[in-house]
Amino acid sequence: MTDETLQQVRTLPELDGSERRAAARVHLQEAHVRWNSYLAVRDEQAQLTTREQRIAEETPPWTPIAEKTELLALRDRLAALKKERLAAFSGFVTACDQARAKDPSSREAADLLADGWWTRLREAEAEADAGRVLWCADRVRELAPERYAERLEGTGSISLITDPPGAQVLCQRVRREGVTWTLADPVYLGTTPLDRVPLAMGSYVMTLRHPDFRDVTYPVFIRHAEHWEGPPVRLLEDTQIGDDWVYVPAGPFLSCGDDGAMEARPPARPVLPGFLIRRLPLSLRDYAVFVNGLHSEDPDAAWDCVPSGESGAPGSGRRYWDRPQPGADYVIPGVGRDGDPWEKNWPAFGISWHHARACAEWTGRQLGEEVRLPSILQWEKAARGVDGRIWPWGDRFDSTLTKICTSLPGRPMPVPVGSYATDISVYGMQDVAGCIREFCDDETFEGNEMLRPVVGASWNDLADAARCASRLGMSQGNRSPYVGFRLVRGLPK
Repeated sequence: MTDETLQQVRTLPELDGSERRAAARVHLQEAHVRWNSYLAVRDEQAQLTTREQRIAEETPPWTPIAEKTELLALRDRLAALKKERLAAFSGFVTACDQARAKDPSSREAADLLADGWWTRLREAEAEADAGRVLWCADRVRELAPERYAERLEGTGSISLITDPPGAQVLCQRVRREGVTWTLADPVYLGTTPLDRVPLAMGSYVMTLRHPDFRDVTYPVFIRHAEHWEGPPVRLLEDTQIGDDWVYVPAGPFLSCGDDGAMEARPPARPVLPGFLIRRLPLSLRDYAVFVNGLHSEDPDAAWDCVPSGESGAPGSGRRYWDRPQPGADYVIPGVGRDGDPWEKNWPAFGISWHHARACAEWTGRQLGEEVRLPSILQWEKAARGVDGRIWPWGDRFDSTLTKICTSLPGRPMPVPVGSYATDISVYGMQDVAGCIREFCDDETFEGNEMLRPVVGASWNDLADAARCASRLGMSQGNRSPYVGFRLVRGLPK
């Protein structure tokens, strides 16, 4: 710009108040158009995402490309919509900024822009994107601090019913900082039933205490100005739960939503009935009880269930245990076939999904109730609680907190179940992130009937597998030294 041009700019007449407001209104009209476009694109995204997920689940991966025309077209459109949505919001922000530049005193422009950022904040919250939530909150606070003060504070409420009523509710806030999250001192909220008791947004762990029942751990996650209200929580006696099981009460939880997870999926908030899940994965010692119990009923079926390094092969193959003489029991060897010493408290491994299910069914017959493998959702809730944490202890990882391949120096080897006291969920389920991968009960994986879901990480895996939302598909007949299982029960009648 020349000196002459600069002088001309400096001498341009300033707009008067009415002219500034008129110019601002033009940009505000543009902002409204852009905002309506943003909402329309968002609605189309939601509709097509649901449709794409349904078609993807119904389409086996091996389907020829020529038969995936609709699915691929949907994915192309969704990719385009992602760009259109960003462009619409960017245009909206630009138009609002231009209106404010023309008329800095415009409350309408500031409020409209604050409303847009607030909408984005709620979207980020639904997607469990904590960083984006903070960014959007700063924008809202800058633009409309008074109008949004209460909503930014995020105070919500909780209603809670127990069966029977009369449980004391002790509330501890989760300090979401550091590698391992900790709990603040307990605060007494009252006795159930609770009705809309105010509670600031954040993560909490409630302890429900009744003199006639075992204490119940009940985590809660309050989002912005949210009212938490789950199904009634059953109170159970010690004998109904047992020493080897932990209680996961009914209610909602944040599922998936971790972009770093294997086979990452979008966030959801399902509501599950209450259930009991084994505190630890089954050990070799536990599994031998099943095999020997089955051996007394059906020796050939028991022999088929013996841990093996071979998948679905007939005959003796590479069975890890020797077949006993008639009338004798199976014995876990002290040394494996490769010369490594074995420990009876190592997690069970070398078994297929069918063998794990057979063990669950046999255990159910002994207990006189239904016993199964956990579903993906049951395992995930028991592992991460309700607040969408990445690992059972928080959102940061350290190899010393669980047993994976980088936890100890030297060649990776199994460790006894329960060796890492830090690898524990809010409900008390142990060996969540490491020790052994675990079969789930679901009969398909991502629509593939030949695969079964596997969750968690083994002693030979890396940290990504240890993320609570990670999941992989494994052949239903495959046996692996890295995969075992735990069991789940429904609540007593």
